[in-house]
Amino acid sequence: MAGLIKAGQAAYDIQAFAGSREPAQPSAPTRSVVEHALDDARAEIARLQAQLIEASAAAERDASEAYAAGVADGQQATDDRVAQRLERLDAALSVAHDDWHARLAEMDTLAVQLARTTLAKLFSESRDLGDLVARAITRKVATMRSESVVAITVSASDFADAPSIEALQRHIPTEGMALVRDTALAAGTCRLDLKLGHVDLSIEALADEVDEALAGLLHKGAGA
Repeated sequence: MAGLIKAGQAAYDIQAFAGSREPAQPSAPTRSVVEHALDDARAEIARLQAQLIEASAAAERDASEAYAAGVADGQQATDDRVAQRLERLDAALSVAHDDWHARLAEMDTLAVQLARTTLAKLFSESRDLGDLVARAITRKVATMRSESVVAITVSASDFADAPSIEALQRHIPTEGMALVRDTALAAGTCRLDLKLGHVDLSIEALADEVDEALAGLLHKGAGA
C-alpha cells in the first residue's frame, strides 16, 4: 500500500469521498427541448407527405371523371388542376425542407449551448471535487506506464481524511507509488511525479478545454 505523506498541517473538512457514498437512485428520464422540437418537425413532414398522397389521389379521380364524362375540355381542365395542386405542394414541401434544416441547425446550436451551461453549472456548484480528481488520475495513469509514476500528490481539500485516501487507492494502482496529501494544492488539482518530470492535472483546466471545444463548434456552425 502506498505511503501516506501529509504535506501541510492545515486540513479542511469536506464531504466524504464520492466513491464511499451509496449510489443515487436513477431518476426517470425526461424529454429534452431538442427531442420535443424533433417530434414537431417530424410531424410536420408527415402531414405534408399525407397531403401529397391525397392530392395525387384527387388528381387521378379528377382525370377519371373527366374522361368518363367525355367532356372535350376535360383533359385540359384536369391538367390545369393537377398542375396547380402540384405547384402548391411543391412550394409547401420546399418550405418544409428549408424549415427542417433550419430547425436542425437551431437544435445543434441549442445542444451545444445546453452542454456548456451544464458543464459550467457542474463545476460552479460542486463542493466535492474528490471524485472528479480520482477519475482524472485514473484515466491519466491508464494512459501511462504505471511504473513511470513515482508519486501522486492530491489536495488536502479534496482528500481530507484517511477513508478518502483509501478510497482513492482502491481506484488506482498505487503500488510502488507515494500518495501525498498537500494542503498547499488548490481543490480540484493534483500532480503526478514521474521518473522524468511531472504532470499537473486540474479539473478546472479540463473543464475549460471542453468549454473551448464546444465554443469552437458554435463558431463553426455560425460560419457555415
